[in-house]
Amino acid sequence: MTPYCTPLFRTLLGFVLCFLTLSQVAQAQTTINYAQNSYCQQEADPTPTITGMMGGSFSAPAGLSINSATGTIDLSASTVGNYTITYTFSNGTTTALLRVLTTDDASFTYNSTLFCTNDPNPIPTITGQTGGTFVSAPFGLTLNSTTGEVDVTTSIPGNYTIRYNTSALC
Repeated sequence: MTPYCTPLFRTLLGFVLCFLTLSQVAQAQTTINYAQNSYCQQEADPTPTITGMMGGSFSAPAGLSINSATGTIDLSASTVGNYTITYTFSNGTTTALLRVLTTDDASFTYNSTLFCTNDPNPIPTITGQTGGTFVSAPFGLTLNSTTGEVDVTTSIPGNYTIRYNTSALC
């Protein structure tokens, strides 16, 4: 800021009274923006858009693998979690929030791939994320959507595909 005094008048004691003007040049706001707030570990590595001051450097807490010059995040090398990314430039800093999500594992197995109508009802072993739902195709298989148990006595004989859907985002 540069002060500038415009004299108004001089008092009897010799003081000059003036009108003081202060002016400030506004600087453009600098921001960083990633296309999404959350990314899965298997997605393509995101690079931010920088608006304002260029030539700064990026930093983040341990666990997030980030290129300090470009801000590109190596998702597959990063740990699942929430992060605050800081961009430091010549006259300040700005931040962005980003979340890295785990890759979903919907693995399950049955003890066989062939069952007869007089066999005990097969129940799968879930080796991945629990809490999902089972679905089958085509129509005709009596399947418990919560446990994955197949009722072999009420199912129509045939070939079926069983899928296990979890609630994870990735």
